[in-house]
Amino acid sequence: AGEFTLRLQYLPNSGSDKQVGIQVNGSKTSLHAIKSSADWMDVPVRLRAGDNEITVSYDGKRSFYLDKVTLLRR
Repeated sequence: AGEFTLRLQYLPNSGSDKQVGIQVNGSKTSLHAIKSSADWMDVPVRLRAGDNEITVSYDGKRSFYLDKVTLLRR
């Protein structure tokens, strides 16, 4: 249990800048902007002991290319 950083690394995405949603253990979804160029995004998350559920969502018109998801202890 504790504070972590969720790092999302993504490939170049077509079109203008987009947003992805992050939801942790059923909490309200938070929206985070991503660039159209390859980059990464760090999102602070609080996890509980045991099992956790992290959902990354995207509902844009074109594809979103997520390359790697990493969880780092803060």
